Amino acid sequence: MPAALRSSLVFCLTAIGVAGVAGRAVAQSAPEFPYLAAVTADDFIRAGADVRFYPFGNIQAGDVVKVIGEKAGWARVVTVGPTFEKFYGFIRYAGPGTSFRLSLDGTGGSTIGPTDLFAPNLDAQMDPASSWRPTITLEANRTLRVIETIELSDEVVHKVVLPPDAEGWIDLRRLRPVTPSELAAWEAAIQESPAAHPQSVADEAATPVNQTPVGRAQLNVGASIENARTPTEVPAIADSSKVVTPRPLSPERRRARIMLDDLEGAYARLVEEPIESAEVSPLRLLYLDLAKRSRESRAISRFAQTRAQQLALWAEVQRRRLELDDALDLARRTTESAEAARLTMEAMDRYVATGRLDASTIYDGKRLPKLLRVRDENGRTLAYLEPDERFDYASLLGYRVGVVGERIQDSGLQVTLIEVRRIDLLDGPG
Repeated sequence: MPAALRSSLVFCLTAIGVAGVAGRAVAQSAPEFPYLAAVTADDFIRAGADVRFYPFGNIQAGDVVKVIGEKAGWARVVTVGPTFEKFYGFIRYAGPGTSFRLSLDGTGGSTIGPTDLFAPNLDAQMDPASSWRPTITLEANRTLRVIETIELSDEVVHKVVLPPDAEGWIDLRRLRPVTPSELAAWEAAIQESPAAHPQSVADEAATPVNQTPVGRAQLNVGASIENARTPTEVPAIADSSKVVTPRPLSPERRRARIMLDDLEGAYARLVEEPIESAEVSPLRLLYLDLAKRSRESRAISRFAQTRAQQLALWAEVQRRRLELDDALDLARRTTESAEAARLTMEAMDRYVATGRLDASTIYDGKRLPKLLRVRDENGRTLAYLEPDERFDYASLLGYRVGVVGERIQDSGLQVTLIEVRRIDLLDGPG
């Protein structure tokens, strides 16, 4: 949290004589989490602490949020209070009753086991299939208000009101201390909210409702947010004996889900790397390949295509940055001596690739083959090498090397490989 925001917040709380905001203790030197802050300009709530994570809702100047943590210049907030009244999320599963038990009238339900509640992807027009980031993992027997139920070809999607403990992220630069009037208005709104007086699952199950079963068509007509939030209309939970046995996954769909998990793990590692050196294009090709293979699962195919499109944009940014680096590098090289330039050209003629030898982030030997990569001084991957007992690659990692051999295009891995005949150590670590 910026020092200016911390000191201003402490002063504000001290001036109004409040020992805590929404149940938190305030230290004398700096506020502790949680604390309240006001939004200074229209912005987004994002699904992660970076602009590369998609937004799942809009916030406006003057909105008040409850901050429970900070990370790398981002505030971690919970979706409680008037700011989040119209926010919602998605619960998705392969068949009826596999992770969520819908009420008889379709306006509520409860989780059967640990269940991810996905933040809707605002960049993809809130398409459930493209909404991959959980905003919270709910424990069993959590009751939710259902706005709408959508039955797709290979999964069921419930659009539900976000619970007050779901989480999102806001740029810390968009926050300021709350004023006394904003604090009082927020606390009054919390006291008036139905969430301030929750009923237990047992109480809700005992609430009398119309027990007439509803048809499939009726479930597709969701209740309004206002009706879903009315505490006197909490639906009864359907009898557990009516839970449908989950449909087994086909081998092809199971393989697709395993591959998606692997690629998402690689993607999570990739976003932590500098854009100049990240293996964006190889990962994009792997997502496109998954999209083609996942014909049985339209949701996985569409998600893989969306991720590939996102990586295509990153690849364009990477290309432009590398072009700029190349131009700067060329300008630097023109100032060097003619002899150094001649020696460099001779080395490039002798080797099919020269650069620093590093391990690959994507091809790490887990589910994808293990490969090494040769990178130029700007971090760009020039080619990949397969492990070879003839060469002590481990002792060369991090060093600049020259590779003698033949370049080949591997259509299966979607990368350029070098069949190595010799590898020389050129100098120390890059």
